[in-house]
Amino acid sequence: MAQDWPQADGVIASGSVSAIHGWVVDHALGRLDYSYRVHGEYYAGSTTRQYPDEQAAWNYVDARRNKAVSIRYRDGQAAESVLRDVDQDFGWKAADKPRFLDSVWQHWKDELRPERLTIPEIIEDDEEQDPGSSQL
Repeated sequence: MAQDWPQADGVIASGSVSAIHGWVVDHALGRLDYSYRVHGEYYAGSTTRQYPDEQAAWNYVDARRNKAVSIRYRDGQAAESVLRDVDQDFGWKAADKPRFLDSVWQHWKDELRPERLTIPEIIEDDEEQDPGSSQL
């Protein structure tokens, strides 16, 4: 398991965002490219996260660009690596990041459900009506 792999110091070298326009909901992928060094040799890897919109993905990428990171690599196969949130410092993880299914649910509630039914105003007290008016 990756949590048992050795660690190496790395840096986020670059990042990019891809917008995906789906049939039901749009989303975006934020990709971070990192580099790290093991026994004098340089290696590179990447990690990708899914976000509810393009701006959220850019926020993720921009906040981490050029940051120092801890990379886990497979012992004996240093080219195989993973960047894990739990190995990073306290400021790494965005606490306000919405989960993807939460964003789908919100999109359904806001955009895809049928129009809300409007309830007509009901007069509760017949005594408040004008005695000369007629009810239908």
